[in-house]
Amino acid sequence: MLCQGGCLAVWNSPSTEIPPTPRSNFSLLSNELPRRVGSVEKSVVASPQPKHASPPDNFATNPAPSRANRQLLQSWIEEEVENPSKVVQTSAQSTVSGTIVAESITPRTLTLEQLWQATLDQHPLLFARDHEINSARGRLLQAGLWPNPTLVLDTENELRSDAESTDITSRLMFTFPLGKKIPRAQSAAQAEIAQACQQRDADAQVLLLETTAAAYETRYYQELSDNLLKLREYADSAAKLQQKRVDARLGTISLIRLNAWSAHVESTEAASKYELAKLRLARAIGQQQLEPVTLADSLEFFSLIEMDHGTLAELARRSLPRIAAARAAWQTRQREVSVAWARGIPDLQVGPRFRGDTHDNGDSLGARVQLDLPIFNRNEGGIAAAVANTQAAAARLDLAELESVNDVLSAYAQARILAENLREYEELVVPAIQAAEADLETATEQQAIEAWQIIEARIRILKLKNDHLRLLYLYHLQVAQLELFLGRGLRVLANHPGE
Repeated sequence: MLCQGGCLAVWNSPSTEIPPTPRSNFSLLSNELPRRVGSVEKSVVASPQPKHASPPDNFATNPAPSRANRQLLQSWIEEEVENPSKVVQTSAQSTVSGTIVAESITPRTLTLEQLWQATLDQHPLLFARDHEINSARGRLLQAGLWPNPTLVLDTENELRSDAESTDITSRLMFTFPLGKKIPRAQSAAQAEIAQACQQRDADAQVLLLETTAAAYETRYYQELSDNLLKLREYADSAAKLQQKRVDARLGTISLIRLNAWSAHVESTEAASKYELAKLRLARAIGQQQLEPVTLADSLEFFSLIEMDHGTLAELARRSLPRIAAARAAWQTRQREVSVAWARGIPDLQVGPRFRGDTHDNGDSLGARVQLDLPIFNRNEGGIAAAVANTQAAAARLDLAELESVNDVLSAYAQARILAENLREYEELVVPAIQAAEADLETATEQQAIEAWQIIEARIRILKLKNDHLRLLYLYHLQVAQLELFLGRGLRVLANHPGE
């Protein structure tokens, strides 16, 4: 059985073999998004590690407390403590070259598919989840181990001055867990592995949503900055032309310059947000050094398919990692109830017993059987707590389904509204803009209207294009989120709505 994203759900398997840890559990749309094609090269995801963040490599690989290792670790500590200026200088140089003066660095341009893959390959949170999966695998190994035998040695002398003999008693006790404790513990540990895998998938989806939002934000502010730069030039030209037409009385020229100053402010603000968006995207994909990254995909309109709410809800329940993670947590709590019940059954201890007399040769051999009587404690409290945890996990599963399905339906509804607005824009506004631009070209050639009027008309057209750009940005963002929620491209669902 496969859990969401490719993790092996081993808790239903009778075998005690530890499953391999998946390198990347989130099954990422790579074969299901026909609109985007891209691959990630090594240079895209490589992140240099800080040289002063950990002890030397040969110490980490050979941590035995030898004299050579102690000297090596001591030299590393002295270098870190006694030469902090070197660390500060290196960090400051990295900050100046990679973060503050970001505009001097040519940003990497990647497709959305490449950005997604880079996030899955290098984000530290997913590395932490991988280690948590390994931790769960270790608990599975521990759950299958039997208790160690117990060896007891007793000596006894008589309290007399003429006593010559010493009694030596020894016994070796073996513990046999009853109530199927070991299989039940293994089943619970296997469920924890499946839960850890599903949690990794859920975290991966959250990271991909952040990467998507940051990627489209960079693309939007990149194009908006270019448009506002043109708008700023138009506003400056219009202000200069209008200054020639009016008197300089009563601050009229200052009023004319307000539009140009406003365009300057908007252009500067958009450029600043573009720089911040590039760094946000670098952080979203998990780069250790925040080198600016931009999105290569263009913002173009495409039709959104028609789907009813029932189909969307069913697809969301089957594909969303958050729901799968909540379901895996609920199944883990169920197996913990079985483990708590087994703990109420006492274990059986059996072993041989030997008694030796050093003087009279009165040696004896026997056996010992020990079993606790479950009269006062049958682990009722542990069972009640485990049942309550199961009920709480079931409630959280219902909450995850409610919120996740509503997120999908809300995203689809917003995408539908944006699609209608964009379709109306494409059908009505775009032809009007094209006709207006053609008229402006004709008027410029024939000098039918004054230059400042032409510039003001171009400013109005450019503002309409900025509004259109924002609609496209929001539309692409909503559709990409839907694709991540549903785990496939929307155009694929148009041909196979029942998949």
